[in-house]
Amino acid sequence: MNWYNLYKMSSNTILTELTNNLKSQFPGLDLFVWENDEKISLDNIVVPPEMRNKGIGTSVIKKLQEYARKVGKPIVLSPSPLKGKKEKLNRFYKKLDFKHNKGRNVDYTLTSPFGKTMYWKS
Repeated sequence: MNWYNLYKMSSNTILTELTNNLKSQFPGLDLFVWENDEKISLDNIVVPPEMRNKGIGTSVIKKLQEYARKVGKPIVLSPSPLKGKKEKLNRFYKKLDFKHNKGRNVDYTLTSPFGKTMYWKS
């Protein structure tokens, strides 16, 4: 096995361990994150209603950002707000330094054919 494959395997293992630790720390957290050579994709994060507004979502994102900084990859997501919560969700991600992937911030390597994206880069 070459070093590149070992790195890929170990970084995916580390992200899986991080995800599992976050789910253990915050029972009921619905979190799905994966990575490839270019990016980390946050496909799903849902904090249970009874646990919201306690900083859990912020804590989870900051842990993912810490990991992304270590491996040198951006985090990409396609926000899917609950009905009537679009602006609140946008404020949440902007507060955590995510940018809408459009206009002067567009990065074509981070776009998705499935909808609008936001990204974070260290």
